[in-house]
Amino acid sequence: KLRQITSGFFIDDCQKKIVFSDQKIKVLEEVLEDLGPKEPVIIWCQFHHEIQEISKLLGDSSRCLYGLQTEKEQDQAIEDFQNGNVQYLIAHPQSGGEGLDFTNACYDVYYASSYSLLEYEQASSRTYRNGQKKKVTHIHIYADGTIGETIFKAVMKKQKVEDAVLEMLNFKRLNLR
Repeated sequence: KLRQITSGFFIDDCQKKIVFSDQKIKVLEEVLEDLGPKEPVIIWCQFHHEIQEISKLLGDSSRCLYGLQTEKEQDQAIEDFQNGNVQYLIAHPQSGGEGLDFTNACYDVYYASSYSLLEYEQASSRTYRNGQKKKVTHIHIYADGTIGETIFKAVMKKQKVEDAVLEMLNFKRLNLR
């Protein structure tokens, strides 16, 4: 649930989706506008809800790559993105198998990251591989001082996420007194 909450929503015990913030999608829209109209961009997500929302935002200029698709749908999404038929690929890092090559893109936008450094490295290495001729830029969407930022820093240091979050919450509690 913590991962969902840091993404601005959660799914309750009755499978009802409760959205309490749309700020990330607004920030994503601003980021993509700043990158320009022609640059191929991969947007990494963790949840179907995020993929659906971003897909609605980007429409026909995007394809999705995630686990609920058939192999044929995944292959088509990969081909459309690699061949420049669409500007955006909205993907879960574990989708499409290993060894995918997206050197046509020079931007990775992490809309939501997992708590796994291995998964993060696998996602980032899909654009930054042998044959990449462009500078690769990684953009992470989270707000300063939030749990999302704390979790990202913990993952990068291979620190236990639970310990980092508890440390942050205790620090903030002590400073509020």
